[in-house]
Amino acid sequence: KPEAVVLETERRTAKLTTPANTIAISNRDRVIYPESNITKGQLADHYAAVAEIMLPWIASRPISLVRCPQGRAKKCFFQKHDAGSFGGKVHHVGITEKDGHEEPYLYVDDADGLMTCVQMGTIELHGWGARIEDVEKADRLVFDLDPDEGLDFEAVRAAAFQFRDILKSLGLTTFPMLTGGKGVHVIAPLTPQAEWPQVKDFAFR
Repeated sequence: KPEAVVLETERRTAKLTTPANTIAISNRDRVIYPESNITKGQLADHYAAVAEIMLPWIASRPISLVRCPQGRAKKCFFQKHDAGSFGGKVHHVGITEKDGHEEPYLYVDDADGLMTCVQMGTIELHGWGARIEDVEKADRLVFDLDPDEGLDFEAVRAAAFQFRDILKSLGLTTFPMLTGGKGVHVIAPLTPQAEWPQVKDFAFR
């Protein structure tokens, strides 16, 4: 494997300087998931309950949001930039796009930032494979496994174990993360030394 693609050994921690319930949640009775009758208030309570577990894996890295302000039955959209509507609890990091222009990407670093995203209609948060300190160097490698049509979850589970064993033989320790759908993410933490072309080359091998 590329010399720079090595196991991350540092334990990541997020700063939980404020309780998760300091952000007021409006329209708590609005149904966000009509198929299961889950309301915005219930979704917010869930994120507040898991914030301490979730933040070490989502904090201080660029995030992309899936927002459904009026619920999943109406318009949802994907958002990674901000024009300032999120307020001071959700932060920005400038990232240069392929066309050379710098765009403000979103990130959070505490429970208030997470709950602000929920207040703004966020139902999903997708973190980058790099931290804001150096977005050009990956600190984790993610293999996204989803079942083909006709396959059940057991096939995905078996594939995840195969990926674990292959990566272990290359010196990488992995852990699984359930995606909330039918798939599994197999994640290998990395020391942030290799840049994206090296990491992508390693992944495709």
